[in-house]
Amino acid sequence: MEYIKRNPDGTLGGVVETPGHQVPLPPELISALEAIVQLNKQNVSFQETIKQLSDRISALEEEVKSLKGGEQ
Repeated sequence: MEYIKRNPDGTLGGVVETPGHQVPLPPELISALEAIVQLNKQNVSFQETIKQLSDRISALEEEVKSLKGGEQ
């Protein structure tokens, strides 16, 4: 991957190659990284669902409590 190097004085310099990007990642590693990203998306979705359900349970508990007149 190429990028434009910034000189110490803040001006833009020449185009240089990013270290470590000369050799592409092995396909197995790319597949593993894609799987991790998908699992992370699912995890976030599950956390949101759990939060929503927890909030709904709390609201229902409050509703039951108010219907009983504050008794437990």
